[in-house]
Amino acid sequence: MHLSQKRLLQFFDISIALKGIDGVLEVIGGVLVLLLSPAQMGGFASFITHTELSEDPHNFLANIILKTLTHISPHAKLVSAIFLLGHGLVKIFLVWQLFRGRLWAYPLAIVIILCFIVFQIIQIVHGHSLLLVGLTMLDAIIVVLAWQEYNVKKAHELHS
Repeated sequence: MHLSQKRLLQFFDISIALKGIDGVLEVIGGVLVLLLSPAQMGGFASFITHTELSEDPHNFLANIILKTLTHISPHAKLVSAIFLLGHGLVKIFLVWQLFRGRLWAYPLAIVIILCFIVFQIIQIVHGHSLLLVGLTMLDAIIVVLAWQEYNVKKAHELHS
């Protein structure tokens, strides 16, 4: 394996590890959304945005967080919790299988990430989230790297 392939593998491993961390954070967030009442979520939103909004009352992200968490409906709360838990658990499972070197996990991860990308693009069209645009671009890079890594591992397995 030459240097550029090693660097791509390192970048793939780092991006997959970040996906795993993201999955863990999503599961934690999903559990918190399930456990916290709307009033507690509003209090949490106020707590995490207070400092930023005291420095810049027009901070876009802080205002979005505050508005979203203080005015969440019971239905939106349940949908958010299910989404976060499902999304997070799928990510954790796939990352675990990829790091274990399971060849079947690469195509599965690619298909699932492509499904996430489609969903995220729909959300971007409706919500215009720059953060989601960045995450979607990262997912697209991960798909390309996963495909390359899958082909390398598959070729190595055929020659072994």
